[in-house]
Amino acid sequence: MAEHDALGARLAQWMHRIAEAGLDGWLIADFRWNNPLFAKLLDLHTGILTRRCFLWLPAYGQGEPLVLASQIDGHTVSTLPCPVRLYRGYEEMSSLLHGLLPAGHRVAMEYVEHGLLPTISRVDAGLVELVRSFGAQVVSSSSLIAALEVWDETQRALHLKSALAVDEARRLALKRCGELLRRGERVTEGLLAQVISAYFDDHGFVTGGDPDVGVDAHSADPHYSLGGGEGAEITANAVLLIDLWAKVRDAANAPFADSTWMSYTGPTPPADVQHAFTTARQARDAAIDHINTARASGVVVTGREVDQVTRAVILAAGLGDHLMHRTGHSLGADHTHGMGTNLDDIEFPDDRPLLPWCGFTVEPGLYWPGRFGIRLEVSAILLPDRVQVTTESQQELTLIT
Repeated sequence: MAEHDALGARLAQWMHRIAEAGLDGWLIADFRWNNPLFAKLLDLHTGILTRRCFLWLPAYGQGEPLVLASQIDGHTVSTLPCPVRLYRGYEEMSSLLHGLLPAGHRVAMEYVEHGLLPTISRVDAGLVELVRSFGAQVVSSSSLIAALEVWDETQRALHLKSALAVDEARRLALKRCGELLRRGERVTEGLLAQVISAYFDDHGFVTGGDPDVGVDAHSADPHYSLGGGEGAEITANAVLLIDLWAKVRDAANAPFADSTWMSYTGPTPPADVQHAFTTARQARDAAIDHINTARASGVVVTGREVDQVTRAVILAAGLGDHLMHRTGHSLGADHTHGMGTNLDDIEFPDDRPLLPWCGFTVEPGLYWPGRFGIRLEVSAILLPDRVQVTTESQQELTLIT
């Protein structure tokens, strides 16, 4: 009963947010668990959903939450603490939806014009057409979704714990790398990945995937993955990238921390490697400084704007041709890449604001395919007046000699 009351209170909070956004309601549509928001907002963890189902959240004062599902899937939703209507076929489903969405309603759905934000777009064009045929105006739920990644005090504490673990796991991997190289023993990407994974396993953290450890040409692939293999050997005078992430195991809604660190296995890095590192560091710090300046003045900052600042630094350094991806991403609890605002003006431009108490990464990267890549990533939380960087912020290329 207490769990039902808590869920009802959370849904009421969202209904207030919907009203504050000037919307008439939020229609969350799911098909075979393809929209994680349906389960997340209803706190569903198990069950079978084989047909279309919907959660309708009207603006506060305009009705009560309602779940619409197929009779075949009724067992999964029947115990929810809100009204549930079951349909037998498409025509009945369509009729019930029409009754919920009278003409003129402004209805939020997981849709973004022109496909700008694929992390948000979860509904197919046909379903949007159906809702529009009722005379409803479909708008994007992207701003509502960003609020899902705003962390409470407990989540912030869990993130800080994960950030410390990410830094420590990376330090242990680099220490092992140096020890083996100095003894003339063989060291591989896979071995360092095992050091990191073992630390997380032993200290109560989960990752959802192996860390990325890439040497030389592999560091030039932003999504290089060992896939559990041994990987390449790490030798002297090589560029080494380590990207690792984790969250606290067995803690509800624990957010991830994420970091990327650069090393060189020699005393003197080549000039182009050093130039790339310096530029990436300056670009990362410029992004953080820009957010700090804006927030100190009470100015709202969009993800797109921060990406533009970062890229301006890289272009001024003459390295624009070596950009491959956005500046940073939202941090989530369900995935390292959350559904909140991304620092992105190039891949999927994100005009949403950075919200206080949200987590995100700043990670400009520069790549020379076949040779090396440089990426510097920190995790951060946006406080009401400034950025709190939560993982260690690398200032100099780590030399392993």
